[in-house]
Amino acid sequence: MKREEIYKQIKEMFGVVPVMFTTLPDSSLEMEWQLFKRVQFDEGPIPNKYRELIGVAISAVTKCPLLRLFPYGGGQAERCD
Repeated sequence: MKREEIYKQIKEMFGVVPVMFTTLPDSSLEMEWQLFKRVQFDEGPIPNKYRELIGVAISAVTKCPLLRLFPYGGGQAERCD
């Protein structure tokens, strides 16, 4: 899959392409995107709704503006300092 196609999928999901994806080389972008979707959205031992609530709680405690954006877009943001 080409970078443009992957960016289109990411934009459809989040509205923007997070920086963590723009810095990846072409050779690993598709693999990282597939892994990200699997880790963030597939059901696991912790249900997705609880993972999202954990993300909201962390963003409230750390006052991280990036984490506040992404729970509503379907996933988490890149690392906040």
